[in-house]
Formats: sequence, structure tokens, C-alpha cells
Amino acid sequence: MELLQLVVIALGGDLDGGISFRSPGDTSDARWMAKAIYSIKMFLFRKQAKFSEQVEENLLQITMFVLKVYAKAWFSATDALAAPRNDVNFLQSLVQYKSVNNDLVTVALQRFSEHLWYLGEQNIGISIFDEELSLEMRQAVLDGILNREKEVIPPKQHSKKRVIQLEDIPSLNVGKLTTQRSREFFDILGIDTSFFEIPISEWKDNLHYKHGKKLI
Repeated sequence: MELLQLVVIALGGDLDGGISFRSPGDTSDARWMAKAIYSIKMFLFRKQAKFSEQVEENLLQITMFVLKVYAKAWFSATDALAAPRNDVNFLQSLVQYKSVNNDLVTVALQRFSEHLWYLGEQNIGISIFDEELSLEMRQAVLDGILNREKEVIPPKQHSKKRVIQLEDIPSLNVGKLTTQRSREFFDILGIDTSFFEIPISEWKDNLHYKHGKKLI
């Protein structure tokens, strides 16, 4: 919540109950969100702190990255059904931000690329239940599971994690990442996939679809 409040403040917004700041707490290498919080605070109070021009510039770069790229990805991460789509969107946001800060994005891409479990061949099956996807994209996911002819970005290896090439990111989508092995996701969780045989527009009323969505 504190990070979200700071994002609103840094963007010039108002908060219910007025604006206040918490005193700093602990931080560690394992808690990047804490670093994001403190970087924004230091940037907001940069004039009082009288930092050097270089420190101010560094704080500006971190703060802008958090506001424009990281915050949206962080606060949408709790939506399990949208995890694959959000990962793809975050990768694309990083690539687009390379023109602003290439060095920062290069490091972020390297680290985030080590955590692409939701884009692996099995877990990408979650996207079937992502109702924020267009019908066309959900159909592409279904076609991949059923091994129907469609454009596919083949995995470099059979792994829980996905290896994605930088040049593929701009045109990336969950449909292109879905393969026949994605059906294993439903088998492992015991989800009846008989709803695959009816139009996607009718899935919401199907008991097996509703059970699978609730389970996820």
C-alpha cells in the first residue's frame, strides 16, 4: 500500500486523508520493493536532502522506471488468471523503455527473464481462464493446446521456465507461447476440459469451466 501511495504522490495526485510519509524501515537485497519505496521518498525530498546532481539523476531514473513500468506490473501480479498476460505485457514494457534507459532495462530484462514460469509450456494454460483476453487470443491459446495450425514461438527446451529471445518480445502474445504440452496443466490439476469442444462465448455457463476457474 505504501508503494502505491507514493506512486500517486509522485504523479501529483491526492490521497484520502491527506499526504503523510512513514519513517524508513529495514531493507535487504531480497526486498526490491523497499528500495523502490525509499528511492521515491529520497527523490521527493531531494531538495531538503541536498543530494549531488548525480545522485538526483540516479534517483530520477529509478523513480521514473517505477512509475512508468514497475508499479503496474507489481500491482497486477496478484491476479493469478492474468499472470501469463501480465508477464508478456511487462516484457514488452521493458523493451519499449529501452529508449529511455537502456542500461537499467538491460539489467531488468536479464533478471526478469529468470522468472518466466508462467510463460512455460504448462503454466501458459492458465490463460484459458483469463477473460480479459480477447476471444481471438483465447482461441489462439485453445488452438495451441489442441495442436491446431497457428503461429508458434517454439520453446528452446522443455522446461518449466520459458527462454524468450529479445527480438521476439515486441510481437509476443500468450497464443504464440501455447503448445500441445500446455494441456498437461489441466491434467495435473484434474480439470475436465470437455468445455474445449464448445464455443468460447459459452464457457462462462459451463460447470467444468467454472470449476477450473475457481480452482485457479
